Amino acid sequence: MFSSALKSFSSNISSNYIIEPNPSSTSGPWRIHDAKHKSTKKAASVFIFDKKILEPHSGGLGRSGGPSLKKAHEEVVERLRKEASCLGRLRHPNVLQLVEPVEDTRNGGLQFACEPVTASLAVLLAEKDEEERAGGIRGRASRYVIAEDSDGGRRRRDVELDELEIQKGLEQIARGLEFLHTSAGLVHCNLTPDAIYINASKV
Repeated sequence: MFSSALKSFSSNISSNYIIEPNPSSTSGPWRIHDAKHKSTKKAASVFIFDKKILEPHSGGLGRSGGPSLKKAHEEVVERLRKEASCLGRLRHPNVLQLVEPVEDTRNGGLQFACEPVTASLAVLLAEKDEEERAGGIRGRASRYVIAEDSDGGRRRRDVELDELEIQKGLEQIARGLEFLHTSAGLVHCNLTPDAIYINASKV
């Protein structure tokens, strides 16, 4: 009986996936970790929101206060939960695909698993700016994705922000927005580089 009670507190994501301890990227308040399913060996990305960033001593968003601060923290967590849960109802090649629903973490944060992503556009743009300030591509390995060939083999492909990639990216964003607005009846009110993800199938 005690073991079954413990199972009810265990996370499907934590128990079914091997999650890299260090994040590969970030997106707004989310840390993005590379992961692999333990039985299928399928790659995924796990988005983790740590509630501690809302606490004032962590350099996060919070300030000293009483019940109103606690309520504000709860509203932030609930909004993030709703936004991430919404992905489960959306099926489109240009919308991030959820593979494990949103779960609470032990410290009161949130996590969910989705298709593998390389980085948010915000991170990629920041790396490109840093690279240009440093005088070119030398000195830092370029961001890359691992793509599967038609025969099942894997290969590395560098992600470059050239004119063709930008055109393809804008077209994919437009298709995703068209689906959200016309088919799903949703309006994306936060279209920023932090909300745009690069993955192997979209480069």
